[in-house]
Parts: sequence; C-alpha cells; structure tokens
Amino acid sequence: MISIKGKTYNAATTKQLATELNTIADNIDSLRLSSGRLKQAQAGFAQVFHDLSKVLAEMGQAFEAGEKTQITPEGRTELLKAIDQANQSGQSVTELTQRANQLVDEMAKACPSKLTQD
Repeated sequence: MISIKGKTYNAATTKQLATELNTIADNIDSLRLSSGRLKQAQAGFAQVFHDLSKVLAEMGQAFEAGEKTQITPEGRTELLKAIDQANQSGQSVTELTQRANQLVDEMAKACPSKLTQD
C-alpha cells in the first residue's frame, strides 16, 4: 500500500486506474477528426494513454505481489522482485508523462490561439 498526501493507493486502485485510462484511450481513438495535426495528436495521446494503462496494470500486479508476500526468505525475494517491477513501472510512467507534455506543447504550437484564449 502506498500513501500520498493522505490518500491510499494499492493494487486494486492502481488496476482500476489502468482500466479507466484504457477506456479514455479508446474514447480518444474513436474521435472522428478531420485535421491532420489533430489526427496526429489524437494518435499520440491515445498511444500514451494505452501505454500508461499497460504500465499501471503491471504496477498494480507488482503491488498485489507485494501485498500477498509472506514474511519468509522466499517472500523477501518475491518482495524485492515486486519492488523492482514497481520501480521500473514508475520510470515508465515518468517517461510517458514527458511524452504527454511534449504532445501538449506540440498542440500549443499548432493551435496557439485556440489554447490561449479564455
């Protein structure tokens, strides 16, 4: 279980987030856009959300393994594997977040007046 700013995250919440992100990615994929730039952004964001979904599902599995691990020498080995998987997944999330930020920047350059008007 992970606690961040008073909220608790565990295998179940992480897996639920993965499922929801996959649904969002599918919804992005289903948009019917005509602009080439918007289609590119659509494909990029859909891929980022699909990838985030996959990584978070893997992270959820690692959390689940950590939650179920017995306190034994063998369990310690399993826990270390789960921690390693969670760390790798965390790194992947960071990289995907950077990619999403790049996509937002590209959209801001392509459609500056649309994104800066209030």
